[in-house]
Amino acid sequence: MLVALNSDPSTYTILQTDLQNTLFPAVAHAIASLHSAGTRIDFVVMMYGMPYLITGGGTFNGYSVDGVLTQSTGAFPVPGPLNNPYFGSATAFSSDTYHMVLVTRLDGRSIADVSGLMQNGLAGDSTKPHGEFFFDVDPTKGDGYTIFNTAMQTAQANLAAAGYDAEIDNTTAFVAPPNPLIGYVSWGSNDAHFSLAAYHALTFKPGAIAETAVSTSASNIRTPGGGQSQIADLIHQGVTAVHGDVTEPYLAAIPDPPTVFHSLTAGRTTGESLYSGMSWIVWKEIVIGDPLCTPY
Repeated sequence: MLVALNSDPSTYTILQTDLQNTLFPAVAHAIASLHSAGTRIDFVVMMYGMPYLITGGGTFNGYSVDGVLTQSTGAFPVPGPLNNPYFGSATAFSSDTYHMVLVTRLDGRSIADVSGLMQNGLAGDSTKPHGEFFFDVDPTKGDGYTIFNTAMQTAQANLAAAGYDAEIDNTTAFVAPPNPLIGYVSWGSNDAHFSLAAYHALTFKPGAIAETAVSTSASNIRTPGGGQSQIADLIHQGVTAVHGDVTEPYLAAIPDPPTVFHSLTAGRTTGESLYSGMSWIVWKEIVIGDPLCTPY
């Protein structure tokens, strides 16, 4: 079902009052109407031009629009972060079971990039792609940050044990593998030896998913720049689905790599896989890509 709302692609923000009084009710009404007619809605896809950042100084200031819309099977939510009931699951998602929807978007820096997302989703569906899963550890990270290095190491070991081509770089270098990837995780610009040239050299196979442990990786989806490394670049470079955040989410909000890739290779969709790795929702999260693409 298509829900049409007026929006300007150059305006990526929305006031909390407008979200609460206009956008959220429109999506919630469409979901409820379809459910009453016998159609269960599990996924909501926001299109290019829709706002993604809540502003206006309210209780949801700095939250993602998409995170709030995950709750559109019911009433407008309380401020998050909320615990994600789908976290850790490798089974199929159902809005009836989890009382939420998975919200992704088809977005990027141009219509051509959005078209590429759709084409990659179709091209990667049910192909069981042969490609490299690549994890780039930053060994200089200390204290509480080592947990994400460990998560990358665990994900790589699990995939390799299952017979997949999974590689990890444990050196201080920020690496761009020479061949197109099927999965990618790094610290992005939070890596102490981050290389923008290497980041821009990353390429992907259809069906590939990615994430970076970067606080504001989805702050500039439609315009160049943004201070930290941006997932919009990875979209332009051919990734099929990617997670980012609009403002500081804290490390605990970054999807857990072992969970994400276990879900993906177990036959879940890209949307299910990235959401299964999130411990928090109704927060700063953005997932970009066709949520129904099922590579494995």
